[in-house]
Amino acid sequence: GIPVVTVLSDCSESQRKSFVGLNNYDLGSEYGNELAKIREEKRAYPLKALILLDKDEGNSDDMIFSGLNEALKGRNIVLTSSGVDTSTPFTSEEDVMNILDQLDKQGQIPDVIICPNDRISESVYQCIVDKNLVGKTRILAYYDSETILKAIEKGSVYATFAIEANIVAKQCVNALNEYNNTGLVSEYFTSKYIMISKSNISSYKPEVDKDEG
Repeated sequence: GIPVVTVLSDCSESQRKSFVGLNNYDLGSEYGNELAKIREEKRAYPLKALILLDKDEGNSDDMIFSGLNEALKGRNIVLTSSGVDTSTPFTSEEDVMNILDQLDKQGQIPDVIICPNDRISESVYQCIVDKNLVGKTRILAYYDSETILKAIEKGSVYATFAIEANIVAKQCVNALNEYNNTGLVSEYFTSKYIMISKSNISSYKPEVDKDEG
């Protein structure tokens, strides 16, 4: 008799009342928009971008990839993709290093590397540092881990996309209140990601520190 709202990961065949999720197709579009900005900054025509997809992620990464491809139409950006085994931090970093080694030998390090999850983001950042490629390629990351936020401050990571946890939490509470008050509630609510870059990290980090305290 307790109403349940699932968050981020759904269980649609259960008796949950609603689901609050993230729009991964829109995230792909946001990555595409940032690539277009980088292309203009670098004056690289075409801009060469590589997206590293989680071999085990399935539909989530597929939606990001679809949104990204749609956003890149007519924008003079060449996108390639590779798969990464993220089952452990070791396999993730090993796969990323092998991919970058191969591209480096061919003289084809991309202008931008897109990392649609947290483990790939940290693996790419570490490998870029180890191979002295900071400044030679830009990283569009995912998640607001301490490592990635510090890398943005240093200029080693261009930007990252993170979950607006306070917005997601409010949507969950609103869904429960709506159900309790009316007996009905929408089955699905979507929330957006927030982009963190050097331009807004100073205003973003104090909120993180305050929450952690």
